[in-house]
Amino acid sequence: MNFNAPVFLLFCPLVCLVHWLLPHRLRWVWLLLSSWAFYFYWNPWTGLLLIGITLVSWLCGRGIAKTEHRAGQRALLVLACVVSLGCLAVFKYAGFLAELAGLNITLQILLPAGISFYTFQTLSYVIDVSRGTIAPEKHFGYYALFVSFFPQLVAGPIERPEHLLPQLRQERVFSRENLTAGGWLLLEGYCKPGSSAQGI
Repeated sequence: MNFNAPVFLLFCPLVCLVHWLLPHRLRWVWLLLSSWAFYFYWNPWTGLLLIGITLVSWLCGRGIAKTEHRAGQRALLVLACVVSLGCLAVFKYAGFLAELAGLNITLQILLPAGISFYTFQTLSYVIDVSRGTIAPEKHFGYYALFVSFFPQLVAGPIERPEHLLPQLRQERVFSRENLTAGGWLLLEGYCKPGSSAQGI
């Protein structure tokens, strides 16, 4: 689903409406399911890739924090990097590398939307945990929402965990002023000449 697709003009208001109707403790569940639906709409198989990379990076982050030996921490960091960057390389550069190697094959691989964004976002999280810059996120649901939050999933920017995760947990109250300001920003983005809602 693209931001400029007609279905998004129905999807986004519905997500926002239900979000404000739900109690705070359930909002993260709704946003996570909505974000996954947004991504699975594109292609179910690439959605499974997103969830897989999210799970691996979350487990590696938890493991790094629990492991006292530096060698074990480095091994988990390398594992997270290999999985994330390996998937990115396969989907983005497999055809190019096969051509360079002189292989007479044609690789028709669907490039998952936003794979560059969420690959580097998960890597940034694991690297920060390994450096001790941030504490690992214990709640998989909030971490999954941090990685797949649909407004920034396919078009960025790459968010730092210490910036976005607290915002996802923060309890908010409905504000007509914020709705008006946000609505005008969305309208301006849709109408601005040369603007694009396509992801990488």
